[in-house]
Amino acid sequence: MTDNEFRAFVASLKTCEEDRFSSSRSAVNRSNSSVLDIARTAIGFLKCVAESTSDPGLIGPGGRINIVEHRSVRMPRKKGGNPKVSMHWTHSCLPKPSAKKSRKPISSSDIEKLREATVRVSTSSFLRKRRLVMLRLLEMTGARRGEIELLCCRDIYAAAAMRDPMLRLKTLKSDQNAAREVPVSASDLRLIIEYIEKNRRPLLANLGVAAQDENHLLISATTGKGLKANTITNEIGFIAKAANLETQCCPHLFRHRFITKAVQLIVDRNITQNRSAFRRTIMDSGTLLVHLMQWTGHKDRESFAGYIDLGFDEGPSAVDRNAAARLRLAVESTLRQVKTLMMELPKDGITGSKSSVLLEVVGTLHRELVDAMSAD
Repeated sequence: MTDNEFRAFVASLKTCEEDRFSSSRSAVNRSNSSVLDIARTAIGFLKCVAESTSDPGLIGPGGRINIVEHRSVRMPRKKGGNPKVSMHWTHSCLPKPSAKKSRKPISSSDIEKLREATVRVSTSSFLRKRRLVMLRLLEMTGARRGEIELLCCRDIYAAAAMRDPMLRLKTLKSDQNAAREVPVSASDLRLIIEYIEKNRRPLLANLGVAAQDENHLLISATTGKGLKANTITNEIGFIAKAANLETQCCPHLFRHRFITKAVQLIVDRNITQNRSAFRRTIMDSGTLLVHLMQWTGHKDRESFAGYIDLGFDEGPSAVDRNAAARLRLAVESTLRQVKTLMMELPKDGITGSKSSVLLEVVGTLHRELVDAMSAD
């Protein structure tokens, strides 16, 4: 292989078939970052070939494929830390990385459209309730889809037994068996417990499936087994298509929304009128940052920094992270549940059961409002 052949290979990477199994194939452009990833993998492979065949002239500085070593230095984020030096091989034909695209959090109006579409397109009361619970879990916890997959019924009951409910989540992308706790509303837990006892439990009985050791919260309507992360993504995609959303929708956008709202709940924008100073206030404040990162499961400060800008742009919010945050959670949660029950009534008919649930929801809201105001 020559340098010109390697250049032709890189040029061929810039277009790819959209779907090799489709009868109507169309060419789409790869991003520069994708081309870079593939080309650098190929360089690594060719270097291994050169070493195994004792052909040092194949690839390298001045070789038949002329690559150069690039050295970059990343300065430490903490005082007294050592600079991090990284090395990689590059070639003059490789493109510059694509500009990073930031995805905005899912909006309140889009979430409402998803809920309305769920009620409209679900073919059974079980699917309807499971999807509503799934949407609410994504929004109220900011959990990754794999973390939602791992949620168990016992986690819900454990949170419901607390005076100030905290839902335990297994944290992925972290140490094994790592977990965190997220503040949740008692009204939301009531919605989920209703699903467990009035939808999940009867379904398992009808399927003849015994209670499983893993006790997955979200289960399949046909097998009774726990939903997988990919299924959760597919469910969101199906509902988003039915809702005719104009923007992209996936489970991770709910996480973006949660983290942005967490910044709002803990820090008031009025602390400063300057975005960079606002970010510095949070990044330099160990207590505030620890609270935020505990809720979201982040380990790296820098990966969290982008959400601080989003929180700044979203506008002011309450400073008090205890009383005011729980008050807001209680009001928003109960309003959503009341509207959901109103949407479900035409499907199920006006029954004593629904009326009873509505009264319980209102009663829970009253208790939460009293507790939040007394704590102020």
